[in-house]
Amino acid sequence: MNYDIDTAAVQAVLMAVAVEGTALNESANAARQAGDDAAAGFGTAQEVAEAFTNFWRTREDVAQRVSSLVFRKADSVAAAAQAFVAANQEMTDSAHQALARISTDFAAPVPRHRPKTPVA
Repeated sequence: MNYDIDTAAVQAVLMAVAVEGTALNESANAARQAGDDAAAGFGTAQEVAEAFTNFWRTREDVAQRVSSLVFRKADSVAAAAQAFVAANQEMTDSAHQALARISTDFAAPVPRHRPKTPVA
């Protein structure tokens, strides 16, 4: 059995995911910096700055974790695709090798002893 795996299509999808994941990571870094800048922008309102900082510290890396997850999942898909392609090739090679070992040369029929049957 041989599967038709469109590796170019799989690669194209993974490349698109990588581009979007990179953009997401850049946006995550910008959001983190904006939150840090906002915390510093409260000036002398120390209580407000502390409240915002406490709020922000538990959320500042959410987008970065999401972008990391995108890359890890894409990496898993790439590894699975490579394994399927390799297994498919291995199965195809094994089948060809097995078929190559089967002799298809002409072989004369083996004479068989036939018992004499009485004629009535």
